[in-house]
Amino acid sequence: TREEAIEKVDNYAKLGHIHYVKPLEYSVECIKKLKENNDMIVITSRPLSVKKETEKWINKNFLNLFSKIYYSFNKVRKQEGKTKEEICLELDVDLLIEDNIDHSLDAGRAGIKVLLIDSPWNKSESLHKNITRVKGWREILKIIEAMPLCKNKL
Repeated sequence: TREEAIEKVDNYAKLGHIHYVKPLEYSVECIKKLKENNDMIVITSRPLSVKKETEKWINKNFLNLFSKIYYSFNKVRKQEGKTKEEICLELDVDLLIEDNIDHSLDAGRAGIKVLLIDSPWNKSESLHKNITRVKGWREILKIIEAMPLCKNKL
């Protein structure tokens, strides 16, 4: 059930298991490289109930690479807040790197360019023209380095 899923996620984080999760391959190196010329932020729909654990994990694995962490609306929990695309539009974000198909579609429709990291949970027959499916962080870096100069907020 929805309630059981929420409880499992909360327990996973609160019991400290989140701290054993490794960042995606090459993500740390890629973000370090991108930070040289860009303002890097995190926009997460993780629940506020695991905010402390989330921030500890980000700071441990991506030591000072992100200037700010924003918490967005969470559909499953009906968590209050702005959607990811609303936050992107407010902050004038050039590009969203995402693994959730719903957030990607919403952002794409709002005119935001999205790199959707291919995962079993985000399959879709059709993607918005602003969404590019990518296999991983090496491909993300190649695509971004080939882009014309952007406003420097990713």
